[in-house]
Amino acid sequence: MSVATTLAREYRYEETVAALSAMSGVQIATLDRLMSGERHDPILIVGKAIALQWATVRALILLRLGPTRIAPPTDIEAVRSNFARLMRSAAERVLSFWQTRQSA
Repeated sequence: MSVATTLAREYRYEETVAALSAMSGVQIATLDRLMSGERHDPILIVGKAIALQWATVRALILLRLGPTRIAPPTDIEAVRSNFARLMRSAAERVLSFWQTRQSA
């Protein structure tokens, strides 16, 4: 199990964002903004670009919701399907854009 998975499952948001930052090369502030938004897409993009397993991405989605909210299984399945369809090369391009944009 990856460090990001463990941290996310323990609802340790700040540490999870820091770990993802180290793994992806995207600044903590940028990842925090992306992860705290309404959409799951940024999490899917980061996860696919750095080759995270679905279990970790799912833990990240649930982390974002918090320990008191439960995601409907149909929503989780839709997100899983989107993650499976997402091409790694496309995710890597978006990640590269985020990395470049932060250094500008």
